[in-house]
Amino acid sequence: MINSRARIACIDPEGRNFIDDVSEGDLWFFPGGYPHSIRGLKEGCEFLLVFPDDSFSESSTFLTDWLIHTPRGVIAKNFGVPQISRGAHSFPILQ
Repeated sequence: MINSRARIACIDPEGRNFIDDVSEGDLWFFPGGYPHSIRGLKEGCEFLLVFPDDSFSESSTFLTDWLIHTPRGVIAKNFGVPQISRGAHSFPILQ
């Protein structure tokens, strides 16, 4: 964690979850394929992501994957913006 604090969470294949708060200077590891989240706390956060090899793909990771597979109405409600139609700007957050 470079700056500030975040709450991390991870679920293992047996369905057990782990939730903890991390702060500046802390390190953590999520095994590949384990669902996880990193959420900045009130003041936000800045962190560095490192991957073990060059197989990382933003199109199957991060918010991009969630945006692609979530109904536009859910996304609009989550971000508090009007729903827009399909097209070049399909997701409210990208406008």
